[in-house]
Amino acid sequence: AAALGVAPKPEGGAPELGLLERRPAADGREAIVVHDDERGILLALRLGDRAEEPAQPLWAIAGDVLHRPGEPGRTLGAGAEAPAVFQPAPLLVDRRVYAVARRSLAGKERLELWCLDRASGAPLWTRFLCEGAPVRTQSSRSFRPSGGSLPPSAPVYSDGLVFVATNLG
Repeated sequence: AAALGVAPKPEGGAPELGLLERRPAADGREAIVVHDDERGILLALRLGDRAEEPAQPLWAIAGDVLHRPGEPGRTLGAGAEAPAVFQPAPLLVDRRVYAVARRSLAGKERLELWCLDRASGAPLWTRFLCEGAPVRTQSSRSFRPSGGSLPPSAPVYSDGLVFVATNLG
């Protein structure tokens, strides 16, 4: 993400999960993954031909800013009150990426479904899913640290429709 101009994570943050624990969406040599659990950065990578070759970043969305190699960051939308924090397990369908984002506003959690162009990372549309008080967990099975918010399910595609089960209603 740093190669795209995304600010580094502040010291003392939560520990990082490994790439495969983040449930990336992969197709051929491209992978879409949520990087940085606290900030929920959506990151697109082109994988090397061999395991020892580093992955090349294609684009990233951090908060509400789209970053691409060699370009200044571009603010998306009309400046929401709280930044979008993408949740693990995006979905690839043809040339589109579907990802769930969470925003924390005035003690409530708001979930949105984003549809992005796979090649450029440009948003095609966003849809409001639900809003409510955050559901907390003490389970070590959650991808969040103990006491953190329960994540929504990963998006699922069937018959031209995208489905997302939420924990907020």
